[in-house]
Amino acid sequence: MADSVCMPRSLEAIKSLEVPIIVRLAQCKLPMKRITALSPGEIIDLGLSLETDASTGGSGPLDILVNNHKVAQGQAVKVGENYGIRVGQLDDVDTRISALSKDEGPRT
Repeated sequence: MADSVCMPRSLEAIKSLEVPIIVRLAQCKLPMKRITALSPGEIIDLGLSLETDASTGGSGPLDILVNNHKVAQGQAVKVGENYGIRVGQLDDVDTRISALSKDEGPRT
């Protein structure tokens, strides 16, 4: 859906850029002792239910990140044999654009 916001010409130019997005499934904290002891095949419990919402067929809310900054939330859905994300709550256009210029910080 097109935004109805009037943008200066300089901002119009960046609208054609392709930028990676990250959909954050979950995150947790582990003690360094556990991290250094990890081995192949171990399972890290993320405390996330795999149940789907019966009314929408999607997951619970997942964060959508641009440049490691949250700009939206959505639900994981099945698209054919692939996964997709149905966008729900969405930050305003200014917030989404400013996420592109923020320092990435540490990768999560």
